[in-house]
Amino acid sequence: MFFLKTINILLRYICYNFKNISKNKVRLIGILGNSVLFMSSKSYLAIDIGAESGRLILGTINDGKLSLKEIHRFSNGMLNILGNYHWNIGNIYSEIIKGIEICTKIEQVTPCSIGIDTWGVDFGLTTSDGTILGLPFAYRDSRTQNAIEEFTEIIPKKHIYNLTGTQFAPYNTLFQLYATKKYQPEQIQSASDLLFMPDLLAFMLTGEKKTDFSFATTSQLYNPIKNNWDNQLFDALGISKDIMQQVVEPGTIIGNLHNAICSQTGIKSIPVIAVATHDTNSAIASIPATDNNWAYISSGTWSLMGIESSKPIINNNSYSMNFTNEGGVEHTFNILKNHMGLWLLQQCKKSWNQENYNYPTLVQMATNAKPFSAIIDIDHLSFLNPNNMPNAIQNYCKNTNQNIPDDHGQIARIIIESIALKYHETANQLIELSDNKLDEIIITGGGINNQLLCQFTANATNTKVKTALTEGSASGNILTQALGLGHLSSLKEMRTVVANSCRMNHYEPKENDMWNEAFMKYKNISEKNN
Repeated sequence: MFFLKTINILLRYICYNFKNISKNKVRLIGILGNSVLFMSSKSYLAIDIGAESGRLILGTINDGKLSLKEIHRFSNGMLNILGNYHWNIGNIYSEIIKGIEICTKIEQVTPCSIGIDTWGVDFGLTTSDGTILGLPFAYRDSRTQNAIEEFTEIIPKKHIYNLTGTQFAPYNTLFQLYATKKYQPEQIQSASDLLFMPDLLAFMLTGEKKTDFSFATTSQLYNPIKNNWDNQLFDALGISKDIMQQVVEPGTIIGNLHNAICSQTGIKSIPVIAVATHDTNSAIASIPATDNNWAYISSGTWSLMGIESSKPIINNNSYSMNFTNEGGVEHTFNILKNHMGLWLLQQCKKSWNQENYNYPTLVQMATNAKPFSAIIDIDHLSFLNPNNMPNAIQNYCKNTNQNIPDDHGQIARIIIESIALKYHETANQLIELSDNKLDEIIITGGGINNQLLCQFTANATNTKVKTALTEGSASGNILTQALGLGHLSSLKEMRTVVANSCRMNHYEPKENDMWNEAFMKYKNISEKNN
């Protein structure tokens, strides 16, 4: 009896002393014999920055499940300054500081760590003392319009692919650097360091400079076979490779929050961790896959579709199909294609601003519209950054001798159907490239809220579709922080946590014959107009 009373007093004492430890609580989960078992509920802060908005999301892992709470959201977007498009890095930084203050002062949580992920390829240049050389350019800026053609006169296109395994796009860092030297040579002459967007933000928080493996592989400057920046490309650019940073694996600690940040926000000097800092690769790390025959789609402003591999795939087929090899957690490789995705619908919504449509309304309008009235290639360069997206779509239809849509719901449906048809094409190529069938496609990201697109994806690919987490990037960010701190043991365990934490929706293929017929029409149109 005395022993039980002693245990009860001890437990009350422990619970009393831990009850005020913010939300990183120590929780009693059971008593076995004479031992008392506790499980820590640990929190992590994800800074997840997209092209339209930024979010600070507090993630807590408890009993093998992940819970998320958005504590701060802010608008993001390109700045048009004298005809060039830039990112307002100062505003992004100030919103991050505001979010950290909310975490500590309102949520009263001290997270174990912080991780940052953003879109790919973009960067800032700094001097040796850390001064930022102007606002970073945005990937949709037109200065790279002819960069591929000009640079491949120096090094053949196929050789560049063999060195990097990277999908060709005019906005890749390689071509942005070429354009910077051409149009802003003073910046190159003054630059000591190139910091990709998440690296730049981490530097502003810690004073430390590193690049994670996943982001390095988006740049078309990194050789995944040699695991280093490629000398030949920098020699061809006429730019010193010394401006690049040490490449580290996802889960590596970059540094601790700077004392100035701690004083300003009231937070402790916790570590900032290099997660898979390209948001797509964070999203892929959070996909709850259980077998080998699956493909993923990270669906949002961009649609990135591919498969996971233990090694890069760089051969004649991957080159001709224009697949990229992006790094992932545990040095995996994501063999994928980057498609424009819901950017087209977002820009139409912006053009139709006077109608005050929300996305569910647009999707319902698309549902009620006529099927396959016209088909577009969503990756056509005319859709990269037009002044008016609906007009660009109408012009594409006119130039391809199709019906010209004038109804908003009809345009929305054309976009959604055409995205699904692009997925069909990419799924076929993935099967050929990997020599494996696809049993299922798992979609993550904000695009899973567009249930019409999810169903059309199943229809177009004739493959079962599952949807995972809306906040896939933030989830992968948080779980990689936990991996880096040793709170999780592997990528497999990360995915088990996600599987325990979400209910997946399922979409079965329908109307296969109609979609196959539409795909043949799509192939005919896209091949004639690229």
